[in-house]
Amino acid sequence: MRAVDAVARYLWEQGEELDIYTDPEEPPGHLVVREGDYTRVFSPEEVVALAITLLAMGLMDERGRPLRRGDFGREVRPSVVEVSA
Repeated sequence: MRAVDAVARYLWEQGEELDIYTDPEEPPGHLVVREGDYTRVFSPEEVVALAITLLAMGLMDERGRPLRRGDFGREVRPSVVEVSA
């Protein structure tokens, strides 16, 4: 699967209020992500770097399926795990 397809699927499956698409006027492999009034165009190189990072962090598989949910830009609270003796 191409990096742009994997990253688009990953972002789409996060369930956020994001519009994810490509623009015919942009080069192949780019990705446009919009949230409300904010729009970000990722270059093909940025898309590949993001895909590599998400794979390395174990957040997505090679097909863009989320392996666990990332809380990017949010306060991260440590998980509480009960340990029984």
